[in-house]
Amino acid sequence: MKIFILMFHYSDFMNINKFFKENGYVVVTGILSDSEINATISEICNHKALLGDYDFDIKDQSTWDKPYIGERGFVDINQGHSQGHIYSELEQFWKNRQNEHIIETFKHILECDDILLDACRYNVMRPTKVNPKWKTKDKWLHWDKNPWKNPQHTTIQGLLTLTDHNEKSGGFCCIPKFHQHLQQWANENEEYKEINNNSTNYVVEFPDNSLYEIKQIYAPKGSLIIWDSGLPHCNYPNDGYEFRIAQYISFQRKHSATTSLIEKLRTNYIEAFVMGEQFFKLLTPIGRKIMNFEEFQQKYPITDKDIEAFHLYIKGNQLETQKKFNESIQYYSRAEKLSDLVAIIYL
Repeated sequence: MKIFILMFHYSDFMNINKFFKENGYVVVTGILSDSEINATISEICNHKALLGDYDFDIKDQSTWDKPYIGERGFVDINQGHSQGHIYSELEQFWKNRQNEHIIETFKHILECDDILLDACRYNVMRPTKVNPKWKTKDKWLHWDKNPWKNPQHTTIQGLLTLTDHNEKSGGFCCIPKFHQHLQQWANENEEYKEINNNSTNYVVEFPDNSLYEIKQIYAPKGSLIIWDSGLPHCNYPNDGYEFRIAQYISFQRKHSATTSLIEKLRTNYIEAFVMGEQFFKLLTPIGRKIMNFEEFQQKYPITDKDIEAFHLYIKGNQLETQKKFNESIQYYSRAEKLSDLVAIIYL
């Protein structure tokens, strides 16, 4: 493994694009301020939708074993449980998603002014020098697209570094320039397509192959790492004494947006109205555009019945996780009758 640390300020679009096209990834610096970083980490640690329900304190080692964090370090809404939380509750999470430096960088790399917000999540890796049991999965190179179905350049992915990503803290790694040879690799590895349902999988693991050089990518906190989905990539485990934290963030060209992305954005749309004024105070004109908000408002005007149905759905979901299935079905049925939109999105 070799380490590559060439980086570019977010204003240097020409060199950002040039480096990205050649290597399939790029590190863009100066994206977040220290105050934005601190606010994001505070929200991750303290908001009840994330780690807040665990009495987790990032300054107190005795609490670091409490939260549920999966083998890859991902932290999602509700942390695998149904607590009735939604993403529109999160303040700094949405501020980061609407960050102009991030959006402009993605526009330049995608060479498209009309882009839509893709999936986002957090990544928290606890320091394994403090406790080796916290080590996340190692050597899980993969594609977040199917190399046989989509060998061409179609999507890019990104993450925000909320802590320094260095030799000890783990972080992003990939096989640079592989996107240039993905079509050839797919043609030469037809037999691998038939293993583990790889012919239809959305996420495909990269086979163990010592012929390729994996590089760990350093980046200071507040940076944006963007990579082509054609690169085999993963995270290295945290082998240090400090936390490694990141926010994943991606965009797609609107004209080629997938059905699944439109469905995710439609979910964000209705949940924005569930939060009401609290969310709309955060929503900027740029945010409305990347969420496809205007089109959804024309097609799916939200009513009080939709909001009531959403709350019925949430209650049914909570009852289902408690194995109270008959009661949950009753709530789902009431929600379905009350709102066609909730039925389409959630039921």
